[in-house]
Amino acid sequence: MSTGTHVTLPGGYLKVHADFNGDFGGGLARRVNTFLYLNPDWSDAYQGHLQLWSRNMSTCAREISPIMNRFVAFKTDDFSYHGHPVPLLAPEGRARRSIAAYFYTKGYRDARECLHPMCYAGDWRRCTCKWHNTLWHDSPCLACTHHIMKKQFGNGACGVRMKRRLKSLGPSSHQGAMHHALARFHSEHVGN
Repeated sequence: MSTGTHVTLPGGYLKVHADFNGDFGGGLARRVNTFLYLNPDWSDAYQGHLQLWSRNMSTCAREISPIMNRFVAFKTDDFSYHGHPVPLLAPEGRARRSIAAYFYTKGYRDARECLHPMCYAGDWRRCTCKWHNTLWHDSPCLACTHHIMKKQFGNGACGVRMKRRLKSLGPSSHQGAMHHALARFHSEHVGN
């Protein structure tokens, strides 16, 4: 088992992904992710919903609001795509917070949980592929994300005017963190 905390500031997000599938040394396979949300008085307007995507990434199968004391657990394999790709719209002073725990088992994974097609050629009970790092994916609906950014930050949120908008946020630590998150969003999803 491994544990950690997650804190997302306004403007922050987490791209849709499938987690790394092992411990890269001890022969342990990652099996289950759990999150306990610590967000009192959370409003759906803040976004930050955990999205669980279908195996083929064609649809968002479920959106889960990160409200206080909500506990989420799900199986981890090469197709357990999840994230919170919509930038957080929480007001200044609020953050999306959670405690995460990840569970592992010894032994081989089921080959049907593996992204590599050659696993299916042999015994389905034994995946012999190497461990992989996190598998990042763009949300199929980046236009939706851009719409939300424009709603919060104005028409300059997408395109060249975004850089000027970011500079206007100023140097305070909170605004600096938001500046960094928005700059990262801009570089990864919008371009210059």
